[in-house]
Amino acid sequence: MKTTPNPVLHRTRLRRAGEVAIVVICLTSALVTCAPSHAGSPAHIVVTRGCPPIPASWPQSTLRRSLGSRDLDLRPQTGALFVEVKGDGLNPSASGAQLALRSQGILRDTVVRDSVVNIAPLPAGRYSLGIRKLGFRQLQASIEVRSGYLDTVRVVLATDMACLA
Repeated sequence: MKTTPNPVLHRTRLRRAGEVAIVVICLTSALVTCAPSHAGSPAHIVVTRGCPPIPASWPQSTLRRSLGSRDLDLRPQTGALFVEVKGDGLNPSASGAQLALRSQGILRDTVVRDSVVNIAPLPAGRYSLGIRKLGFRQLQASIEVRSGYLDTVRVVLATDMACLA
């Protein structure tokens, strides 16, 4: 009687250039789906012999905006954003994330270092905000820059699933 091996899970911390990544490796002859590892928390990064669809219950990156007070140092018709980017509980460092802020004819691209970026001055108006980093779920959101105000945007990037064929 032939038995099918059970998936073997290995958690490994990889350190490269000051960054930490958690990798969960599933070894099996069959396709391994992303199942909860404990109490409703999915295995965060799964490397398998195939790539299942990402479950709808998988954590999403989130954005919270706090309206700030008036900043008298800003020129007329401009505002500012203070953006704080962190990873989730499994992988808290999002240092090195790429941040893009776009509007009609305006493009601000920067790399997040030490988890915070102060973007000023910006012409007041609506912007598309995109934040991405390898190993995390990308965040896309629309955000309003208010004339004369410095607002805070707090982003938590959710660890993503990586699948190798």
